[in-house]
Amino acid sequence: MSPTSTFARPRLISVSVGALALALTSSVPTADARRDPAPRAPTPAGVATFDAPRQFRSLSSPFVENAGQWKSPALFVTHRGGQIASFERDAIALRLVAAIGTPAAMGAVVRIEIEDVDAAAEVLGLGALPGVRNYFLGDDPGAWRTGVPAWSAVVYRQVRPGVDVVVHDGAGVPCDLEYDVVLAPHADLAGLAFRCRGVDALSLRDDGALVLATPVGPIVQSAPTTWQERADGTRVPVACRFRLLDADRFGFEVDGRDDSLTLCIDPGIDWSTFIGGSQDDALHSVFVDPSGFLDMAGKTSSGDFPTTAGTFDPLYQGPTDAVVCRFDPAQTGAVQLLWATYLGGTGDENGRELFVDAAGIVTVAGETNSSTFPTTNGAYDRFYNGVGDVFVTRLDPSQTGTLQLVWSTYLGGTGKDEGTVAFRGVDAAGVVTVFGTTTSTDFPTTANCYAPSNAGGSDAFVARLDPSLSGVAQLLYGSYLGGTSNDVALSAEMDDAGRVTLGGSTDSSDLPITAGAYASSLGGALDTFVARIDLGSNGAADLLYSSYFGGTFDETANSVALDAAGTICFAGGTTSSDLPTTAGAYDTSFNGGGRPNQDAFLARIDPAGNGAADLLYATFLGGSSDQDVITSMAVAASGEIVAVGTTWSNDFPTTFSAYNNFYVGVGDGFVTKLLAAGNGAADVTYSTYLGASADEMPGSSRGVAVDSKDFPTLVGRTRSSNFPTTANAFSTVKQANYDAYATRLALASWRAYGVGYPGTFGIPVLAPRANPILNHTFSIDLSNSLGAATIGLVFAGTAEASTPTSAGGTLLVTPVVAIPVTIPSGGVTLSGSLPNDATLSGVSLYFQGLEADAGATNGISFSAGARLILGF
Repeated sequence: MSPTSTFARPRLISVSVGALALALTSSVPTADARRDPAPRAPTPAGVATFDAPRQFRSLSSPFVENAGQWKSPALFVTHRGGQIASFERDAIALRLVAAIGTPAAMGAVVRIEIEDVDAAAEVLGLGALPGVRNYFLGDDPGAWRTGVPAWSAVVYRQVRPGVDVVVHDGAGVPCDLEYDVVLAPHADLAGLAFRCRGVDALSLRDDGALVLATPVGPIVQSAPTTWQERADGTRVPVACRFRLLDADRFGFEVDGRDDSLTLCIDPGIDWSTFIGGSQDDALHSVFVDPSGFLDMAGKTSSGDFPTTAGTFDPLYQGPTDAVVCRFDPAQTGAVQLLWATYLGGTGDENGRELFVDAAGIVTVAGETNSSTFPTTNGAYDRFYNGVGDVFVTRLDPSQTGTLQLVWSTYLGGTGKDEGTVAFRGVDAAGVVTVFGTTTSTDFPTTANCYAPSNAGGSDAFVARLDPSLSGVAQLLYGSYLGGTSNDVALSAEMDDAGRVTLGGSTDSSDLPITAGAYASSLGGALDTFVARIDLGSNGAADLLYSSYFGGTFDETANSVALDAAGTICFAGGTTSSDLPTTAGAYDTSFNGGGRPNQDAFLARIDPAGNGAADLLYATFLGGSSDQDVITSMAVAASGEIVAVGTTWSNDFPTTFSAYNNFYVGVGDGFVTKLLAAGNGAADVTYSTYLGASADEMPGSSRGVAVDSKDFPTLVGRTRSSNFPTTANAFSTVKQANYDAYATRLALASWRAYGVGYPGTFGIPVLAPRANPILNHTFSIDLSNSLGAATIGLVFAGTAEASTPTSAGGTLLVTPVVAIPVTIPSGGVTLSGSLPNDATLSGVSLYFQGLEADAGATNGISFSAGARLILGF
């Protein structure tokens, strides 16, 4: 899993980043052929170099060579947020500074020594960075050092025969330093040992992580990810673990190593938590509220599922109860759980999805077969109706005990009813919109609804209830949607106009389809459908759009979401090799080898009624195994679609910045970010496995949510005891066969904001070429509005602004630096690099371009703003 070790700073130390200050250092390109023989290409015309470590000092974390400017045995030094790592011939020395106000305010020094280093070993810099450092220390010019190079990594070469240790910035994982142990074929791993001095103790966690206890807090190295490379470059995972040799020494041991191949060991860490009791637990949905709290819904068979004091129901009713909980990830340990309650009767409940309004009221819905499910006085239906009913409940965590139950009702007929609340399905007046699937012929419907009768088999349904009314008057709208066979609604979202967009699967050849729909006939045995309904009680006119989507075999849309333009994004699984795809899609070929194997798919439809032109985008996503499927999806403010699912493919597509590039279980989760732009492979901006040695099952249609920084939080259940968790999470130990999990990833993104000001040929465009990934280069393009060479400025800062100017445009950045640029007629590119500093995850940088343009009203054109959110 590309995990890393927190060498430079213990987890408990926090470094806050305020305004990024201008650094006064010179930049003179240099290279050392002995360490970095690759020549540097000259800067092409039309490219302005933006040296991020020079422009923003607090983003800098190079490995600086000691040319005598420091009187110490260190050969290289790196500074990280007040911590110092020094690299000596046979050791890494860590000077750790504790958080202000803690008992260990003086910090600590930890030395990790490589035992029995070979006499011929070298410590070298790798990857020369632009610029040099000059040190004028003291009044003796003979002690001054100029032209000192800096590097992106340090390698301990041949510390033992055939063994290298490479230390570098972590790639794709929110930590500062990562080290890899690389063994040549036939090299001896058993003789490699590390001695830790200045630590209180070494220990191994149940998940295989190594913990170095220090006076300022623990240094945690999660269980190593290990692989061997074949001659064709493919990587084969190998089982590896830490081995405690004695009280202050550790090494590694591996199983199943092929001595003829190179072995790489890569320790690391990420953020995540378990939640559960002594039986099976699962989380199905997550909602990020405006305060940044994480609200989740699911189910449990555990009588000891963690609940909080004063909650609505702290007691398990069984055999399976719904659970609802709220977390604050900013806290530490057990106090992260702000609120948690059981919800159920004496039968079985399943909490499916939830929504939290501005007042913090939680609306949750799901299924129950309990005749004793808690309902409230005056609710629409207080009595259980049949084989299984929908429940809809509103809870106020700010109250205490039974007062938390604001409103609760059954909803259903005498058949089996399954459903939940639509995403964004609670309006400002507290009116709740729910959807689902029913076999009931007497499901409650209302006058002038779209379809008052079940057309056959199972039908989709949509309903709207107003808790402020009383009894049966609470049902404002109720309607079926379906054909004569089976129609299943699995996901829904309500838009600002109150219209509901549904998605799911159908095998009905006579599903109601609207004029001009993308596809008017069933393509295979089972197709996806998408539909949009206006709950206006106008009869048949309520169905605004309905279409099939599929190939010759089977498709199911597990998740539906709306983008900013109101187009319908939907995703799921397909067994059809001829599923429709669009030109320029990420992957236009089926990967699974044919039915019954399954690929994931993702598509966008504009419900405009223009036939085949309604399909804006469609792609496959998967590897060569039999099961790849998207289970949940969300659309970020950046426009990127975050898709979460499960895969059995060891070649599922991942990106260079992935948290984990390797399949490690028997069914792993995955997280993929995709911008449906029609740029082929470039459409996937991030993709990673997320799993461990057993199987993971991500949540349902709303099993992922994005916050204000576009960071995704995902939930599900896992059978892996070594599923990645982090120090200070709510729970780092799995309790039962299946535990629920919640994980937040700090992923980079960007978005445009504000309005520019036109020049001769319109408004100049400023946009990064890719997401701003820490520890990687990035480029920002600025177009030319004049049509001829001109000059301009690019403002960069850490805060958004909206300041009108005398030139007519609006300054959208509070500048920290102004970068002068010469802009050829074809535009200019600013190039730079970002370090891997976990404290910068989520930090926003703001950019705007200004250009001298005689065609502009006042001689200056302005681009819109670009907000870059740093991450991995």
